[in-house]
Amino acid sequence: MWSSRFGGDWHVVLLFLDRVSLHELHFGTPEPLRLHHPAVLEAAVVLHVDLIER
Repeated sequence: MWSSRFGGDWHVVLLFLDRVSLHELHFGTPEPLRLHHPAVLEAAVVLHVDLIER
């Protein structure tokens, strides 16, 4: 998965189907990602990124 931000209010996520097939993907209800969101916290640990709220 590749994520890019073109502007502050427009985000894009591209999935390369030669690496992940559609039947392996699960889609749910979108939810805001804030610094305290478990997925953000987990990604920060894996990527060795310090999260700082301003």
